[in-house]
Amino acid sequence: TDIVMTVRDGQATGAFYRPSSSFDCFHGQVTNTALNATIINSYDQTAYDYAVALAPSTVASQAGGAPSGLEGFYALDTLSDLDHEILATCQAVVAQ
Repeated sequence: TDIVMTVRDGQATGAFYRPSSSFDCFHGQVTNTALNATIINSYDQTAYDYAVALAPSTVASQAGGAPSGLEGFYALDTLSDLDHEILATCQAVVAQ
């Protein structure tokens, strides 16, 4: 599973997805210990809570930016065009 997200002032918006598959949008909060998200199921629009711990050595940036490491995930240097499209779609979904 991949995550693409943006974080502003500790508020995250993004998607959990598998390449060449569907994706589920989420919104939530980044704390000092976890990403606490509400995931919106792409098929039936139901919402459920989900948390991803920050790796033990990770601290969110002072400006409330994205965490540098979610446990079990690693950061990519660049985002693909598909990553950008998924993120834009989820930002629109969450804004509604």
